[in-house]
Amino acid sequence: MHASRCTAEEPNTLLKIPHCAANNQKPLTFHAVREHRRSLRATEKPIATFLNWSRCTPMGSCNGLLCFACHKDKQCLVLSNPLRNVFFALPKVMIKSSEEDYLVSCGLGFDARTSSYKVVRILCSLAGPDTSRVEVHRVGTSSWEEIAEVPPYPVHGKAVFAHGVLHWLVSPFVQDYSACTTDSIVAFDVGEERFRLTPPHPTYQSRNTTLFQLLDLKGDLGMADLSSQERIDVWVLMMEDFGKNLEYWVREYRIEMQAPWGRVNNGHVQVIGLWGEMNGEIMMKTDEGFFIYSAKTGGLRYDQSLGLESDSVLVYSLRGSLIHDLKTKCF
Repeated sequence: MHASRCTAEEPNTLLKIPHCAANNQKPLTFHAVREHRRSLRATEKPIATFLNWSRCTPMGSCNGLLCFACHKDKQCLVLSNPLRNVFFALPKVMIKSSEEDYLVSCGLGFDARTSSYKVVRILCSLAGPDTSRVEVHRVGTSSWEEIAEVPPYPVHGKAVFAHGVLHWLVSPFVQDYSACTTDSIVAFDVGEERFRLTPPHPTYQSRNTTLFQLLDLKGDLGMADLSSQERIDVWVLMMEDFGKNLEYWVREYRIEMQAPWGRVNNGHVQVIGLWGEMNGEIMMKTDEGFFIYSAKTGGLRYDQSLGLESDSVLVYSLRGSLIHDLKTKCF
């Protein structure tokens, strides 16, 4: 009930997270981002600090919880509720991997039928789909379980959870998948633990996924189309009967991207997500700074710095959660 209410009514919180660098040995810290006189500033004092972890990369979120992969092999996974300052290391993964053999992706989802959180780890073999592997961890248990299901196409990037399903973009980096011509999105039903495909997006091309981003838009699946140099289109996947029967894409926003000095290279734009009062604004990050788009006015404002050191931090849009003890409250 709390998660549903947060999705519908509460504005998202922006978090500043240190950028993952190979030589970074600083503790993992989270800073809340506030707006003061139309300028964003991160709180000087972190709202959460975890001394024993560094070089962590966000892999996805669900109901206010963040999933991180730590260290370069992505074989150490942790969960965090940064707004409650709690952090929980998951059991060691069962399937060992190397970056030379697999593309590794993870996703965090919630199974409403069993009231359990699950972490899905996908290892897409560079040799082809027949040797790909998938393992699932039910949060609160002590182990991982390998399942027979594997994705029909290689996936990459952060997963987005919406309506009981995790979604990934098809990876453009695996050349040996001769059948990989789909323009759909790979989906994993967290309850049934089965893969399927979403319907094709009107403009999405899986062979150039670097110009598309999946988003969490208040619990719905969104996609940002960055293929134009003049604008960014944000689409929402509308679902009837929770995605079992009818699914169709609707364009929700058209953002005209005209910076003060001329065109923006949209290939270097990161659409962070919804933010602001009642989630009425969309935050975007570029190499030069941050853009904030107001859905109410249709206006776009820009600030080169916003006090967030755009080249050295990650900014994450997250819904709030009351979960405090991740060991006992996630299953």
